[in-house]
Amino acid sequence: MDRLGRRRVLRGSHPDFVADFLFAPAQRAESVLRESEERFRAIFQQAGVGVAKVSLEGKVELANDKYCEVLGYTREDLLEKGTLEITYIGDLNQEITMRRQLLSGEIQSFSTEKRYTRKDGTIVWAKICKSLARDVNGRPKSLIAVVEDISDRKQAEAALKESEERFRNMADTAPVMIWVAGPDKLFTFFNKTWLDFTGRTGEETLRDGWLAGLHTDDRDRFLGGYSSAIDARQEFRSVFRLRRSDGEYRWVLCTGVPRMGPGGIFSGYIGSCVEITDQKLIEEELRASEVRLMAAQRLAKVGSWEREIDGEAIHWSEEMLRIIGLPADKAPSNLATFLSYVHPKDREKVFEIDVKISSCIAPVDTEYRIVRPNGEVCFVRSIVEAIRDDQGAPLRIAEAIQDITEQVTARELLRDSEEHLKNAERLAHVGHWQWDIRGNRISGSEEMYRIFGKPPDYIPSYEGFLEDLKPPDREEMERLIRDSLARKVGHSIEYQVALPNGDVRTISCVWEVLQNEEGLPARIFGTCQDITDSRRAQEESFARQKLESVGTLASGIAHDFNNLLGGVLAQAELALTECAARRFPEEELNSIQNVAIRGSEIVRQLMIYAGKETAVVGLVDVSRIVTEMFELLKVSLSKRAVLETDLARNLPAILANAAQVSQIVLNLVTNASDAIGERDGVIRVTTRCVKVAQDSPEGGLTDCDQVQLEVSDTGHGLPPEPKPRCSTRFHHEIRGPRPRARRRLRHRSRPRRDDPYCQRARQGRHVSSLATQCQDYGRRNQRSDARCRGDRKFISRRHSSGRGR
Repeated sequence: MDRLGRRRVLRGSHPDFVADFLFAPAQRAESVLRESEERFRAIFQQAGVGVAKVSLEGKVELANDKYCEVLGYTREDLLEKGTLEITYIGDLNQEITMRRQLLSGEIQSFSTEKRYTRKDGTIVWAKICKSLARDVNGRPKSLIAVVEDISDRKQAEAALKESEERFRNMADTAPVMIWVAGPDKLFTFFNKTWLDFTGRTGEETLRDGWLAGLHTDDRDRFLGGYSSAIDARQEFRSVFRLRRSDGEYRWVLCTGVPRMGPGGIFSGYIGSCVEITDQKLIEEELRASEVRLMAAQRLAKVGSWEREIDGEAIHWSEEMLRIIGLPADKAPSNLATFLSYVHPKDREKVFEIDVKISSCIAPVDTEYRIVRPNGEVCFVRSIVEAIRDDQGAPLRIAEAIQDITEQVTARELLRDSEEHLKNAERLAHVGHWQWDIRGNRISGSEEMYRIFGKPPDYIPSYEGFLEDLKPPDREEMERLIRDSLARKVGHSIEYQVALPNGDVRTISCVWEVLQNEEGLPARIFGTCQDITDSRRAQEESFARQKLESVGTLASGIAHDFNNLLGGVLAQAELALTECAARRFPEEELNSIQNVAIRGSEIVRQLMIYAGKETAVVGLVDVSRIVTEMFELLKVSLSKRAVLETDLARNLPAILANAAQVSQIVLNLVTNASDAIGERDGVIRVTTRCVKVAQDSPEGGLTDCDQVQLEVSDTGHGLPPEPKPRCSTRFHHEIRGPRPRARRRLRHRSRPRRDDPYCQRARQGRHVSSLATQCQDYGRRNQRSDARCRGDRKFISRRHSSGRGR
C-alpha cells in the first residue's frame, strides 16, 4: 500500500521480489546506523573540547583531534600510552584516587583541574570530566573523558594572583596606610602599616571594625563625607583623628578614589591615610605665629606690604593700613594710589626708590611722611627689598614700614633737652662726666671742659685729672675713688684745681657707681660744679655774721663783766677790811680768783668764736661743753626766749675740737633765738647717745653708737619758698691741723614728728647733730687719725618749717 493507503501491485519476478522484501529493512537500518556513526564521528572530531574513550586500565582507545591537540600527542602516540603516563607527577595521586572511586561506584563521574606533561615536555592545564560507560548488563565497560584546555585561564589567574601578591607586598611595605573598600562601603583590606599603626588585627579591622579607633568627635563628619563621595562615585578627602597603638590620637589625612572594573562597573574605593600630626602642629604654630606677628606689628607699629614685580596688586598687612589710617575695604589697589597718601615733598623720593629697587641687591632704608585721611602727619621708616629667585631675577618687592612719629618727636624733644641742659650747665657752672671703668674712657660735657679750662677737643684721662688737683686734695680724691670701687658707693668732695691760666678754682664733685649685671662696678657718673664764687661769698657772709654776733654778744658780755667787776670790787673791799683787821682774806681772794677765771673763760670763748684761738683736737664731752656754755648762751638769747637743757650724763666722748663744738652750739642757739624774735619761745638743747644702722638715711655712718646733739625752738619757722630745699644735703668742712684730720658738718632735713616742741608748735624747727663716739682714742690714734675717725661727722636735720642760716 502507498502512503495514501492504496494497495500497490508488485511487478517483477517472484524471487527478486522476495529478496527485496526480505533484505530491504536491514539495508535501511544499516544505512541509518552508518549515517549516525558518520554524524557522531563528525561531532566527535569537530568538538571544541577533547573527547576520548579510555579503557578501564587507563589506555586511550579512541580520541578526537582536540584531545590530541590539548595533550600535545598524536593519535598514534596516545593509543600506546595510558592517561597516567602523561599526567603531571604532582597530580597523579589525585587522578588515581578519583578513578578508584569512580570504578568502585562511589561516584558516577568527577570533574577536576589537572596538569598534563606534553610530548615536548611543557605543562598544560586542563579541566577534565570523566564518567563511566556500562554495557547492557550494567557492568563497567570504559571511561569517557572530556578535556578542556584552561592554561590561559590558569595563567591569567596566576598573573592575577601574582599581581595581588605584588600589591599586597607593596601595600605592606608602603610608608602610608592603605585601605580598600567594596561597593557596599565596607572595608575589605588594610595594609600592614595600618595594622601596625592601630595595633589591631585584620579580622578586627575589616568591614567597619576600624571605626572603633576613630575619634568620636570626628566620626559623624567622616562617615557623612565618605558615604556622600561613594554615592557620587567621586574622590574624597578627610582629616580626622585616629587612635594609635599606644592610645594617643593622631591626626591623619585620608584620601580615596573610586575603583572601576571591566566595563566601567564600580568596584569600590581604594585610598590611603597619612599621619599629619606634625604638619597639623606646624599649621597651628604657623597660625599662632601669624597672630603673634600681627600682635608684634601692632605693638611695634610695624606694617608691611608686598607686590609682584610685574603686577600692580598689593597685599597690605593690617598694621600697614592702620599706619596709613585706612580700613581694610579701602586699601590702596596700586602704587599710584599709595603715593597719594605720601607727603607731597616725599613722593618723588619714594617713587625713585621703587624704580631703582629692582636693580639693587641690598635693601634700601629711608624715612618719609604719610598724610592720613584725617590730615594727621605720620613719620615712618621704610626698608624696601627686592625678593629674587635662584638666578637673581627679582620676583616681588617687599617693604616694611614702622611708625616712628613718637621717636621723631622724642628725638626733637631730646635735641631740645640737650640744648637746654647745655644752657643750664653753662648758667649754673655745672658739668657732668662719666668714666667707663672697663674701657678706661672718660667723657664729659662742654661745661665740664670749660670748668677745667680744657679745649673742646681735649681727651680726658684719670691721670690727667689728678694732675690738675692741688696736692692736698689729690690724695683724698684717690682714696675716695678707691673706696667707691671697693664698696660700690658714691662720694662727694670739694677740691681745688689749677687752671692752665694759673687761676685756682674750687670744685664741688658728686658721683655714684653704676654696676653691671654681675654686680661689678661698670661706670662712675658724676657732676662737678664751680663753687669758687659761692665759697668766697659764703666766707664773706660768715665774716659779717661773726661781726654781727660779736656785736650782739658784746652788750651781754659787757653786762656780765660789769657784774663780775662789781663782785670783784666788793670782794676787794672786804679783803682790804680783813687786812686792816690783821686777818688773812682767803675767802675773798678765792672769790676774786673765781670771778677772774670766769671772766677769762668768757673772753676765751669769745676769742674762739671770733677765730682768734687755735683749735686743738681731743676727747670732748658734749654735755659738759653745753653746761659750761650755759651762761654764755643765755646772754646771746633774746629777752623773750627761754633756754632749757636735757643733757645726758656719762655721755661717751667724741674726738673733736672743743672750741669748734662750742661754736656749733652757739651758732645753732643764736639762729634759734633769731627765729623766735620778739615773741615768747622756748629753745631746748638735748644730748643723748643713739644707735644708727648702716642702712639709715645718715649715709656714711657705721653701725655703732653715736652722740646726738639737738637744738629745737618754737620760732615762726620757714617761709614757703625755701621749704623744697630743706631735703638738700650739704657739707661744711672745718680743716684741722693735718689734711686728714677734718670734721664735716653734714646737714639733712627730716621732720621730727615725735619731738614735743615740734608737736606743740608746728612753725618751730628742730636741728640735730650726730657724732661717732671715740672710746679708745689712745689705741686708735697710734694707727692713724682716719682709723680713729679723725673725720668726725655731724648730721643735722631740720623740719620743713624751720628757718636757719
